[in-house]
Amino acid sequence: MTKKEILMPMLQNLIDTDFRSGFEDSVLQRCRFALRNAGLNDEANQMWTCYCTGGYLLAFDNDQELLDKYNEADEVSNREGCFVMPSWGTSGT
Repeated sequence: MTKKEILMPMLQNLIDTDFRSGFEDSVLQRCRFALRNAGLNDEANQMWTCYCTGGYLLAFDNDQELLDKYNEADEVSNREGCFVMPSWGTSGT
């Protein structure tokens, strides 16, 4: 299976179920786990690295449709009810 074949249904499911990000549970993390579970460890690591360093489109193999679906799922995940880091968690204790 390709990255797109793995991620598109998973991302749509997150949208359909009104997923919210948690402390250690984000859309990007779910993408990484889905790829790893499919045996695509190198692709999972490359996607994570590219995304975290600002290569958003590259992280999704230059597939704009896949990136758009990711962004849609990510937007849903950050709506009211998602985990929000308290101010002391970002500025020290």
